Amino acid sequence: DTLSGPVTIEAWIFASSWGFDRAQNSIFCTHGWTGGEQGMVLRAGGTGILSFNFAALDSLSTPVSWQEVESPINSVPINTWTHVAGTFSGTEIKVFVNGSEVASTPFRGSIVPSSYGAKIGKLADQNQSPGRYFSGNIDEVRVWNRALSPAELAASSSTHIDPLSATGLVGYWRLNEGSGTSITDLGFGSTNGTA
Repeated sequence: DTLSGPVTIEAWIFASSWGFDRAQNSIFCTHGWTGGEQGMVLRAGGTGILSFNFAALDSLSTPVSWQEVESPINSVPINTWTHVAGTFSGTEIKVFVNGSEVASTPFRGSIVPSSYGAKIGKLADQNQSPGRYFSGNIDEVRVWNRALSPAELAASSSTHIDPLSATGLVGYWRLNEGSGTSITDLGFGSTNGTA
């Protein structure tokens, strides 16, 4: 939740339904606005639109509100396991479906670090309602402090990766504990979670 970019967020999702608009169905979220616009979110909302959105500072560190890239409609199917990712290189925002880039937009600047904490499957800002919960299943969530290339996303998306040999891996939640309420972070952030 303190990353300002570059960054990659990736996950496997199985959406059982779409939200009523593109801002719903949060996959990984640190963003909010109750205490000021902060953070980022990867989401797959209404009509299968994948979007990556963040509170931004321009190249002069001036707040410029939300920056976002959105895929075309129906980019992410219902009831199908799909790998999704959002990247920000510092100059360009992109979204990927199954390793293929589906949308990009230029932006030069950085992300406003978040004080809301990180959430998987819901909005990070606890003071906003509804919580933009994800409808379906989420697996293999990874957060990187660099923008992964399409080749890197395609090569690693279908396997458990070795955190010790992964350059820039900040958070990695396999979400396969099987029981209990603890969720282990295998990345270097050591941000364990609670189900």
